[in-house]
Amino acid sequence: MIRPHLRQTVREAAGFFAVGVAATLTHLCVGLALYYALDLGLSALAANLAAFCVAYLVSYFGNATLAFPTTRLGPASFFRFLAVSLFSLGLNQAIVFALVDLAGRPYWQALAVVLMTVPPLTFVAMKYWGVHGRESCR
Repeated sequence: MIRPHLRQTVREAAGFFAVGVAATLTHLCVGLALYYALDLGLSALAANLAAFCVAYLVSYFGNATLAFPTTRLGPASFFRFLAVSLFSLGLNQAIVFALVDLAGRPYWQALAVVLMTVPPLTFVAMKYWGVHGRESCR
């Protein structure tokens, strides 16, 4: 028999995954469009930052309603969610900078590395601190 805590974690992970797919697709489409298709002359970091901001909105509202629906949205959870998201952004930007600007790799390759590392770390941080704070660590 599956324990209720594990069942809840699986439901949260499934919701987080669905929201993550939507946010990721948003990030990819916006980032690639800004960097390649629209020819705005943006650097990879600027395109990535703009794409992250748009995807953040998808992530915030999606996670609040699908992944962690028991979360009471208010100032405390908003700022914890923001802190986790900013950490994720910093990690995301560091990976893009290291791979594109320092290593000379294509932007799409940097995005692939971001997608393999940032979402799993974000889920753990969000589940155990971001949306619930200390009470979910009991």
